[in-house]
Amino acid sequence: MGSLKKYTSKDIEISWDSNTCYHAAVCIKNLPGVFNLENKPWIDPTGATVKEIKGLISQCPSGALAFKVSGETSSDIPVEQNTEVILVDNGPIRLKGNFQIIDADGKPLEHKQVVSLCRCGASKNKPYCDGTHKHIDFET
Repeated sequence: MGSLKKYTSKDIEISWDSNTCYHAAVCIKNLPGVFNLENKPWIDPTGATVKEIKGLISQCPSGALAFKVSGETSSDIPVEQNTEVILVDNGPIRLKGNFQIIDADGKPLEHKQVVSLCRCGASKNKPYCDGTHKHIDFET
């Protein structure tokens, strides 16, 4: 099972939740100076400006990336009142907006503004998508 990892510089703290990441690689493609799998650690919070990092984190399709800077966190960013439910082609169901996920026992799961839920049934981290759909040729 994955965990929350934090990468800190003097200007920003980036956290990555491997439990909710489905490896869409938006971070790697769009900000390789910060997110680079060839490097150890793979996240370098000094690799771009705080503004660039915050902008990229707001695009994370799984909500696995977050930031904290000067008392502000990514969850402080206002979201639309309406919740969007997006069916990703051959992929997960993405929820974006104001919502709460409740498990089968009635317990609320961690609150996030963006999350991707498994639609193929093969994720090892249900209800979250872990990217398994790519390896089993899931099609919708």
